[in-house]
Amino acid sequence: MKPQVRSLTRGFFFEEALALLAARVGTHRTRAEPVAAREIVACTGGLPLALAVVAARAVAQEYLPLSAIAAELREAHGTLDAFGGADDVRAVLSWSYRALEPEAAAALRVLGAHPGPDMSVAAAASMLALPEPHTRALVRALVAAALLVEHRPGRFAAHDLVRAFAAGLPWPGDQERREAVHRLLDHYLHTAWEAMTSVFTARPRIALPPALPRVVVSTPLPDAAMWFADEHPALLAAHDVAHREGFDGHSWRLAWALRDFFSRHGLWHHLQTSQQLGLAAARRLGDPLAEAHSRRGLALMESNLGRYSAAREQLRRAAEAFEAAGAREFLAETYRFEIWVLDCAGEHEPQLDLAERLLDMYPPGTDASHRASTLNSVSWSEVRLGRFGPALAHAEAALALGDGLGPYSLADTWHTLGSAQAGLGDHEAAERSFTHSAEIYLRLGAHASAAVALRALGDMHGDAGRHDRADAAYRRALAVAVAGETDDPRAAAISRGLAVYRT
Repeated sequence: MKPQVRSLTRGFFFEEALALLAARVGTHRTRAEPVAAREIVACTGGLPLALAVVAARAVAQEYLPLSAIAAELREAHGTLDAFGGADDVRAVLSWSYRALEPEAAAALRVLGAHPGPDMSVAAAASMLALPEPHTRALVRALVAAALLVEHRPGRFAAHDLVRAFAAGLPWPGDQERREAVHRLLDHYLHTAWEAMTSVFTARPRIALPPALPRVVVSTPLPDAAMWFADEHPALLAAHDVAHREGFDGHSWRLAWALRDFFSRHGLWHHLQTSQQLGLAAARRLGDPLAEAHSRRGLALMESNLGRYSAAREQLRRAAEAFEAAGAREFLAETYRFEIWVLDCAGEHEPQLDLAERLLDMYPPGTDASHRASTLNSVSWSEVRLGRFGPALAHAEAALALGDGLGPYSLADTWHTLGSAQAGLGDHEAAERSFTHSAEIYLRLGAHASAAVALRALGDMHGDAGRHDRADAAYRRALAVAVAGETDDPRAAAISRGLAVYRT
């Protein structure tokens, strides 16, 4: 439960804690090394006694720069070992802990096993095997004791020092801890499954084992895409725990559930890590279908990095496993992936051929989500070959299936439709389609995809000699791309391409 922003602990605001440090070590030293002084305060969480221990060492060893002390604290990675007076730090935490009601104290021990940077009440309730209202009351008690911080509404974190303290609290037995972790993994897996299926409707579903009793599965989610955005750091941490502690079934299934969100948002390092963990788990289980699912995820990663031959090899091996098992829907999804890889590689004739063969697997009257998604694949392949009339018809047919398209596929299809309309010279209709596509992407937080749609709008206006409208579209594309640069490497690349429009 490591907070992204360490705010206040034991009632001291950051600047007050900084003033306390300055008063003990001398303002001349904190002014000389302001960055190091602020890092020391952050690393101690502003705990007055922890600051006193650090300050005492700084006073006793005046020759030692504050930056050296800050580095030592940083390298301790949130353990208590950096403090010469670690017993004093433990003492102040023990004092807060002993003041808790017994149930809140037991909750701190359990929640201390949460691996992520922060957690929701639903995750905490799953670990504690308690109803959410009861859990919320216990979490509030821990916040009141400064052992947790509500650093964002509804999201709770603990400073590294508190985490280290909680990790040392005794459990009644290893089985109790393992069951708490199991319930947490069930919460994340089942909720991620629900979130994924609501936003990626064309994906065939894997089956999940039932969750343990008293696990909270957050469904229906008011905004599944936002849930992924909020939870993905905790999901990654939980996935790592599943890998390290032998929950292999959870590991490969979490990789499956996280795949498309990471890919769509350009979180390619996370995509690679999760799929590699999933593949390792599948191999340990000796499950060829689980292995095939992770290989498709690795194919996404390879394609994003421009390694198309490696991607196609992963897909070939996945397709063999699905075909041998008679898993028709998963085989079709693998072909859909291959269409995308061929598109990225510029092999548009084979791309269209495969898309048309895939469409034959979903004739009219069959599953609407799969047929709609495949119609868009055919349409985009035709756009790439300059066959704008058929592309328009196929894109409109996909949109006519309405709810068959999930939000990401819906945005994709509006982009495809705009491209077909632009190719046919219907610029006003194309502008509406590109703009609608960008708006959907932005609601999903997919800034890079939104910027691509807006850049396509600018290209269309530029080709038509509408330079003022092209300029406006490019400027908006740049603003959207810049907003997404922190997460998505594609956004940064788009920003560089549009740098001329920076004001």
